[in-house]
Amino acid sequence: MRCSKPKKDSDKKDVYSIIGLKYSEATATQGGKVTLLREPENKYDPNAVKVVNGSGQLIGHIAKDKAAILSPKIKEMQEDLQSQNLKKLVVEGTIISVSDGYQQSVQVEFKEISNETCDAEVAKAEAMGSPTKSAKEAPMKLMM
Repeated sequence: MRCSKPKKDSDKKDVYSIIGLKYSEATATQGGKVTLLREPENKYDPNAVKVVNGSGQLIGHIAKDKAAILSPKIKEMQEDLQSQNLKKLVVEGTIISVSDGYQQSVQVEFKEISNETCDAEVAKAEAMGSPTKSAKEAPMKLMM
């Protein structure tokens, strides 16, 4: 079974700052792919959104002021898709700047993955913090 055919809702991609790079487990280079994951169990910020590389290593977090908007939107989009029981949300990014050692910019894309075959890939990506690579994906617009 294959993922459903992508349908483009918007070409808009949002840009966010990744902070805390000096405390991270790994680095990301310009053009690198990352995954953004909500981190509601974060003891400093329940709206925290962490950024991980393809190996699941922490790069940093989205700046707190933007995470306060982004995290609830991701949660709402995930719940909407889960209620349909057909699709899952993956939030992926591309690093678009060179790190100054403290922060870096990431261009974010919201993708919905559907069908049973893709569900296994999404579950694996969520567990590892890794972007899916072989699934056909549909970008989703984040309303702010």
